[in-house]
Amino acid sequence: MFYCLHPTPLPPYMIKAGNTLKVFYPKMIHITYTVHGLHRVFEEVRSKFSNVDKLISSVKKIFRKASNRVQLFKDKAPHLQLPPEPIITRWSTWIITSNNYCENIEIIRKILEKLDADDAVSIKEAKKYTSEVHRVIVFNEQDTTQ
Repeated sequence: MFYCLHPTPLPPYMIKAGNTLKVFYPKMIHITYTVHGLHRVFEEVRSKFSNVDKLISSVKKIFRKASNRVQLFKDKAPHLQLPPEPIITRWSTWIITSNNYCENIEIIRKILEKLDADDAVSIKEAKKYTSEVHRVIVFNEQDTTQ
């Protein structure tokens, strides 16, 4: 007995294509990617944490094409790599990046303190969002230890 799997994302035109193919392949089983649904959940999480998203974006700008800032980061945190840069169209990279920031927020905050906010708008923004995000992380850590 031969079965044909037809994996597709969820858009209606793919469902229609699957139904059309079923005429030629009656034993075909049409399955949809649940990963798309999971990605949408991640996008919803990202939209709820706009301060974290803005922090990630501004820190990404700070270290891009700035070798002196990259060197400062490597000097102050030799055991860490530069914060990862999420690729929004790739599934779960934002969640992975935000977890990295959560684990290393103290170090990132201390490195940002060494930078002059007048050098770039992104530094000023990163300092602002780092302090906001740091307060939330510290509050949550205290809440979970009690």
